[in-house]
Amino acid sequence: MTEPTVFGAQATEQIVKTVREVSRRMMNELPNRARWQHQAGGNGDKSIWGTVDEVYCDPYGDPLLMYCWVTVTDYGGGCTAPIPGDDGTGAVQVFQKCDIFTAYYTAADLVGKTIEAGYYYPRTGTCTPRFLVRQVCGTPECA
Repeated sequence: MTEPTVFGAQATEQIVKTVREVSRRMMNELPNRARWQHQAGGNGDKSIWGTVDEVYCDPYGDPLLMYCWVTVTDYGGGCTAPIPGDDGTGAVQVFQKCDIFTAYYTAADLVGKTIEAGYYYPRTGTCTPRFLVRQVCGTPECA
């Protein structure tokens, strides 16, 4: 049988600090779990999965004004719950926040791709909520 490892006082103190720091990073001020730990779906979560039908680019080239019409295939808010922003055909507008669409894909490449998006309320301005893309399924290729 192997003898257990006994840490000295300095190592024990460092382990305690590390555990405390990791715990702090995993919790925000509210104290809710960080976004990357959040289990999506249920509890009123307004996340969607869908297929990109059309892509609209800003005529002045601002990538943050680019959006897609997405046909929703899955909705975290429930089977029969209305989807915010639904145009009546099961499609919603999805915007990008930080070049997720344009970092690896052209507008033509996005059509037909499966994406995930979440419904967010801005903390400034008019407080008009909108879907923001979280991820695009597929394998980007470098040109």
